[in-house]
Amino acid sequence: MVSFAAGPVERGRGGDIEQAWFRLAQGLDKFNPDALRERTDELVQVAGKSDIRRMTSLALALVAHARTQASTQAEVTITQAIRLDAGCPEAWFALANVRLGRANLASGVVALGRGVYTLFTDPRLDELVGASTILTGVVMLVIGFAVWGILAIRRTVPRLWHDLGEMGAQWRLGPNGVVLGLLIIALPVFAGGDPVWMLIWFFTLCWAYLPAGQRALGALGLLLVAATPTLVELGFRSITHPPNAIFAATEVLSDRRYEPQILEELDALTDTFGEEPDFHRLVGDCYRQFALLDGAAIAYREGLRTASGNAALSEALGTVQYLEGDYNAALQAFKTALETGYDSVVANYNLSLTYAQTYHFRESEDAMAAARQAGDRRLQDLTRGREHDIILPGFTHEEATKMLRRKDPLLLLNRGLSPPPLLRERTVEHPLAIGCVVALILAVLHRLIRQRSGGFAAACLKCGRAFCRRCKLSHESQSYCTQCINIFLKKDMVGIEAQLAKRQQLTRRHFWLRAERRISDLLLPGIGVGFGGRPVLGGALVLLALVSAMLVLVWLPGFISPALMATPIWPLRMLFGGIWAAAAVVAQLLPVEWR
Repeated sequence: MVSFAAGPVERGRGGDIEQAWFRLAQGLDKFNPDALRERTDELVQVAGKSDIRRMTSLALALVAHARTQASTQAEVTITQAIRLDAGCPEAWFALANVRLGRANLASGVVALGRGVYTLFTDPRLDELVGASTILTGVVMLVIGFAVWGILAIRRTVPRLWHDLGEMGAQWRLGPNGVVLGLLIIALPVFAGGDPVWMLIWFFTLCWAYLPAGQRALGALGLLLVAATPTLVELGFRSITHPPNAIFAATEVLSDRRYEPQILEELDALTDTFGEEPDFHRLVGDCYRQFALLDGAAIAYREGLRTASGNAALSEALGTVQYLEGDYNAALQAFKTALETGYDSVVANYNLSLTYAQTYHFRESEDAMAAARQAGDRRLQDLTRGREHDIILPGFTHEEATKMLRRKDPLLLLNRGLSPPPLLRERTVEHPLAIGCVVALILAVLHRLIRQRSGGFAAACLKCGRAFCRRCKLSHESQSYCTQCINIFLKKDMVGIEAQLAKRQQLTRRHFWLRAERRISDLLLPGIGVGFGGRPVLGGALVLLALVSAMLVLVWLPGFISPALMATPIWPLRMLFGGIWAAAAVVAQLLPVEWR
């Protein structure tokens, strides 16, 4: 990671940003739009001299102040906050809230879209957004699988019960066959009676009776439930253990963000990393980015005290001396870095600019030629548009990782610099993980045994009654039960009373099936459509409904809003709530055949 800086005349001095912010903050109590814009212009100009692109903490201060203002004033204040940090989602969501509250739909929607975009692109929120998405996604998928599993169980239990009865008859148990069936179905009761285990056991027994596509979906669902403890543990660990100060500092550097409080966090780690030259380079790079050149020089020299031959520290010290205008000292530092093996492209390029500042033009041309010879294309990529600005090498995330690996893991754990290891009993050895894997194995074995022993009971297409091949003659239709064949196909063999009773039974069944379909599509839009013979469309509606419900009920209010200083996010909740409602309406209107 590299950045650029102009010469010392244009370079910002330490404290300039703080002074410009103080002047801006003084005028906030007496609202003056023109003065606010002028002070913001000054602050942006001062930060630009130090190549700082984001002043997030200052932008958040303006967003917080805007909450105390009227909507017209708040919009002006938030707009200036966005100028300080265009990648701040808090500012964009606040602006969308103000504009939509004033019925400025077009500009409000644009601000809302920018807020969503910056929410996923802001490095500050990477850990939170990723971990919270995993947690809420797992929760909603498990809930969706539970609803789907209950419906699948309801549709296949009659066939399972019929086969259990036939098994009891084969074993000549007589009335005790019912007891055997109840014992098999209620087996988890003897293991504690936990409703979760009851549901998993029921699904294990019924899995063999599902169609091929639903069996695959059921297997994936069991694997998801098995992975749930591990995913939940990973998600909570990422939220409760954010990146340590070392990684946070590298993120600040790569993001070109003004965040001087990171210096205090790094200072607290001096006792742990005081003998690491790379640590002092990281601290110095942060000081240099905030235009605190004296502090940067002190940090670099402290690192050179522990490792006098460190080429990267010599190069970094040379950049600070160049920015301070001490070209002779910078010249010596760049030469030392080049002699000790530093990147010849960067070292020769910076050396060339320093020679030019001391009017040694021939040496400057020679150093530039050496830089081009070492890597002309890379030099062009590094200096495109900034041909006369010095290159400022920055401490990278990879270097931070290597530095942390050199430390004792137990020391890092005790200092809170690394997250605790995942416990097996809370992840792969969790009872739910083991139980679901065993359940899937038992489900497959159950299907194989049923296929080899007596096959599976079928359900009558008309009345839903379960029957097997032993219940019917071989030449009869295998789609209808014997009653429906006699009543609807052989009408002359059945009395009118039996026909009327059967038709009344079918009427009641169709009523409850329609009610079941409507209720299921209301609880989880699309699931009834999927069971009704349109699995692709139903699956799409289910996924859309689950994502919308996840965002509205869990993710936005539970994770995102608190992380964004309780920024109002009602527009997003209304948007995704409307999507869920639309999915529910479409699911209710679609014609499906529910059996």
